[in-house]
Parts: sequence; C-alpha cells; structure tokens
Amino acid sequence: MNKKQKSKSFLRSKRFWLSITISFLFLWWFARGVHWKETIQALKSANYWLCIPALAAYFIAVWFRAVRWHYILKPIKRINSSSLLPYVVIGYSANNLLPLRGGEIIRTYVTAKREGIAFTSALATIAVERIFDGLVMLMFILATAFTLPRFDNPTVNLTIRLTVILFSLLFLIAFLMVMFRQKTLRVFTWLFKPLSEKIRASLLNFIDHFMAGLEVIKSKKDILVVIANSALFWLFEVGMYALILISFMPVSQIGMGQLIHLSVFTVAFVNLFIIIPAAPGFWGTFHKGTVIALSIYSLSSEIAAPYAIVLHALLIIPITMWGLYYMLTLKIPWDNIFGSAKLKGKTK
Repeated sequence: MNKKQKSKSFLRSKRFWLSITISFLFLWWFARGVHWKETIQALKSANYWLCIPALAAYFIAVWFRAVRWHYILKPIKRINSSSLLPYVVIGYSANNLLPLRGGEIIRTYVTAKREGIAFTSALATIAVERIFDGLVMLMFILATAFTLPRFDNPTVNLTIRLTVILFSLLFLIAFLMVMFRQKTLRVFTWLFKPLSEKIRASLLNFIDHFMAGLEVIKSKKDILVVIANSALFWLFEVGMYALILISFMPVSQIGMGQLIHLSVFTVAFVNLFIIIPAAPGFWGTFHKGTVIALSIYSLSSEIAAPYAIVLHALLIIPITMWGLYYMLTLKIPWDNIFGSAKLKGKTK
C-alpha cells in the first residue's frame, strides 16, 4: 500500500471521523458563547511579548517530561534524558496530527524500535506517565478547591469525580499487577485457557512485557523522583498559562494570588477535560474546557475566548514544528504517522 492509499485509508477511518465530530460539537459549544467583536479586539490589544517567556517555560516543562520518562524506563533500560527528548517531542507533534492521542503510540513505537526495547513495555511506561499526570492534576484541583468562588459548577464536579475514580483505579490496578506479578500471570493464564496455545502464549507475553513497564512503581526512590518531575513539569506549564493570561489582563487587575490559583486550576481542569476524545490537537475540547475553567473565577468570555485561542496556538504550533524537525532528522517514515500500517514494537 503506497502513501496515497494509506492517507485515504486514514481518512476513511471511523475513529478519525468520530474525533472530528466530537471536536466540531465542542467548537460549536465554545463559539456559541463568544462575542467575536470583543474577542478580536482583545486579540489585537494583547501583549504578545509575553509569549516568549511562556514558550520558554513550556519547553522547560517538556524537558522535565523527558527526565521523568528516563526514571520510568530505568527498570527496563537506562536511556539518557537527552536521547528521550526527541521521542517525547515527536509524541507531542503526532498527538497534534493524529486523533485520539495517536502520538502516544507513535512515541512508543519509535522509542521501542530505536532503543531496542519491547513495544508493550514502553507502552506501559506511557500508562504510568498518564496515571501520575492525572494524580498531579487532582492534587492541583484539590489545592485550589477551597479558593474557588463557584465550586458548585456541575461540569467541574462531574469532571473531578470521574477522574478521581479513574486515576485511583488505574493506579491501584498497576500497583497490584507489579506487586503480584506472578499471581497476575497465573490469573491471566487461567482466563486464557479456552484459547489456542499460540494465542494464549502471545497474550501472556504481551501482559508480561506490559507489567515490566510498570516496574518503577516498586521503587520508592524512583517514585519520589517521578512525582517531583511530574510536579515540576506541570508547574512550568502553570507558568506558561499565567504568562499568557497576563498578556490579556495585567497582574494589577487580576491580583497575584488570584492569578496563581486560577492558572493552577485551569491547567488541571483543562488537561482533565481533554481526556474526552477529540480531533488532533484537542480542537474544541481545549477551548471549551478553558472557558469553563475561567468562568469558575467569573472571567468573561471576552477574556476567556481569546485567551483559549492564543494559548491553544502556542501549545500546538511550536511543539508540532519541533516534532516534525525531529521526524525529519531522525528519518522517521511518514507511513508511521499518517498511514494505516500496524505499529508493532519488539516483543522480546
């Protein structure tokens, strides 16, 4: 199958059109509350010089994500953070080009292939990352909960409840699988008894490699380092959110305390909100999630809408271009990004 045929196959994918539909609905919901005349005026009058330190904060955050991944991967293979950085950036870029967070699979595939590790083990480390991200987001929301002027918002309450259940359950399952690895394998061996020997062996091999990627959970020291890097990563992203908000509202107008609380809450809420599957780049879900978060602090759509637009552009465009640069320099085949080729890592 050539590239043109693979592109057509991608566009015919039900998953692709489902994500497009979801994004369209959220963009419509977002646009309904926007006063475009005031929004355009706010975009014209914003202080875009603050985008420079905001981007610097974001890129530092991406570096801390690479450092964190180094520690999560350590039980499998020691890979320098500087070597992991291109894979992390490629993952971000692919997330902005593929629906339903396809960049996570691309990052896993590229890392497994280039570093000689099992695909399923690398995939499990991504799952560990997401669990810790979710836990940090919940900590941010709880840290700001007592300062929220309207914490009775039903959308916020539903988002928090669902994510508390989801990430607590995921962490518990991962912990039990690692601590009782052999018993877990025996349980799955029993469950897979009705299957043929070949299929059963393949599935058990997959699960065993996946559990190997969760091994970092067993090390108290590494867990603390992972938590510290997770906090640093997200705090630098909070700094980015705050700087972009200042470009629309001076600190003297919003107040330093309110700015910090609002930025911490917005980072947490938006990143939990975009768990909703959407089009590449989280179009619609990101914008509406940002507006909802700012509305909790009674900020009008005249500020929230242009803020969401500029913030989204800065989070998407530079990192996507950076990732495309790495894809070219590392000679990553485009078929792995846009094709319908199967992504298979090594299964040792």
